[in-house]
Amino acid sequence: MSWHKYRLPVGVLVLVVAVGALVWAMKRPEGSPAKVAASGESTLPTIDADAVTALRITRPKEPEIELVKDTDGTWRLDEPLDARADQSAAQMAVDKLGHLTVQAVAATKAANHAVLGVDDAHAVQVEARAGDKTVAKLLIGDYKGGSTMVRVDGKDDVLAVRGSLKYAFDKPVKGWRDRTILDIDPSTVRAVRFESDKGDYHFVRGADGKWAPAPGQAPIDKLSPDKVERYVSALSRARASDFAAADADPKHVALDAPVATVTLDVVPKAPPPAKKTDTDGGVSAASAAPAPKPYAVVLRLGAAVDAGGAAGETGETGERYLAKAGDSVVYVVSSYLVEHMEPGAKSFVETPPPKGAPAGPAAQGMPAGGGSGQQISPEVMQQIREQLRRQGLNAH
Repeated sequence: MSWHKYRLPVGVLVLVVAVGALVWAMKRPEGSPAKVAASGESTLPTIDADAVTALRITRPKEPEIELVKDTDGTWRLDEPLDARADQSAAQMAVDKLGHLTVQAVAATKAANHAVLGVDDAHAVQVEARAGDKTVAKLLIGDYKGGSTMVRVDGKDDVLAVRGSLKYAFDKPVKGWRDRTILDIDPSTVRAVRFESDKGDYHFVRGADGKWAPAPGQAPIDKLSPDKVERYVSALSRARASDFAAADADPKHVALDAPVATVTLDVVPKAPPPAKKTDTDGGVSAASAAPAPKPYAVVLRLGAAVDAGGAAGETGETGERYLAKAGDSVVYVVSSYLVEHMEPGAKSFVETPPPKGAPAGPAAQGMPAGGGSGQQISPEVMQQIREQLRRQGLNAH
């Protein structure tokens, strides 16, 4: 029997096996990187994340962003402005570069660059440096089939790199800035004062840790110390949603005549005593560290961001400008934080649960101010999304 009559089915079988092998190569389990054959160009440089001291990121039609690692190991934004960097965002970016695993060669011709998003017009370009040496210059493109398309600058080959990668670099300037306004332990706040057109409310923390009106302050009927604590906690961990432009008109941000002011009196906790080691290796009696000095934090709330500089107007988004005494940065804060800057008397009153609602922790977990309908702040939602991204969930 001649084999020629089976040429067609044999050819189909060979094609199926070849396609299956390609799919398998693209979906190999983590820990088993595919061997990349081909033109000799199909490799990525090995990047030591700990050695990277600078990142230059170029997004299409956006200003270049440069992050620099200082000698103390912290990251700062150097271009297009000098500012504190978001440490987690910067570290995540360099960590991504240190764990690149090639799955396969996605294309070998320049004609495919645009469709895979790795051409100059579409890619996010990332240059990593260690000191004065450029260790990698990559063009990061589209996410397809569980892999990110990546091309080494100057090469034609497009590599399919395992997992999601682009989101860690494709951020506007504000996405790289440290949005921390305050980061203090709420329990160290000993007094708080709220001043706005909704009233002047001054509270002090007692020896039992509970809040009460300051001496001379009019009492509030059915005051809830827990609600005061929620306001203090929200302000102690205040985060910005954005930043004012560097050349913002002071009259526009209206911080010289704030619509609300909050003052937090902080008494830091004393550090643990330092233990001394003698020449014989023994530990001598601990010496007490000097007690940190109390200090005050003053927050000033200005005009609505989209109200044309009119301090008394609310604006459509509810965002406002905010400044911290002693800090030159002008922040933009969400309506969630605005509500915590200008509370009224009812904001501190114990709210009875609705009829039929269970009492206890579930009822007490409502946000301060009661009935606002906004239980999770935009800042917290952003942190949740970032955590999901770090865990590889819903990255796109």
